Amino acid sequence: MSYRPLQLWLSKLGPKLHSKDIGYISDLCRHLRKSLQATVELVCGHELLNTLLQSSIEDCLLEIAKGIADSRPLFDVMSTALENLPPNSIGARATTGSMIILAHMIVVASVSTNAQQVFPEVLLLQLIKSMLHLDVEIRLSGHQIFSVLRSQILTT
Repeated sequence: MSYRPLQLWLSKLGPKLHSKDIGYISDLCRHLRKSLQATVELVCGHELLNTLLQSSIEDCLLEIAKGIADSRPLFDVMSTALENLPPNSIGARATTGSMIILAHMIVVASVSTNAQQVFPEVLLLQLIKSMLHLDVEIRLSGHQIFSVLRSQILTT
């Protein structure tokens, strides 16, 4: 199973992306979260397909993130996702896992554009809340997201 057509479509978008593309990123993050959640809940047999799907979603996120000059809308997507963490631990872990992947994509895309960024307050607040979460893995994920984004801001 190949997700190449979506990647080709994304490459045709070019460097000028608009606010609707933030919706694409939000949808891709949602699909990535569901895929990460399915990885935990899978009995057997679909691991390879799920891994291929996750890899393709990550490639698409990277291509879209490269085309966005200002990372602030991406930070807004992250803060909204963290604000609406599901109550069950599997869903919350999958959400923070997808946000870690998005954070890495933002860093890679920002390195290619050398854009100066300021850490957004709203995202910082949501990260602090996740760092104080009852679930240890969610706390660690919050710290990891902060670390990835903070290192990017310090290097630019």
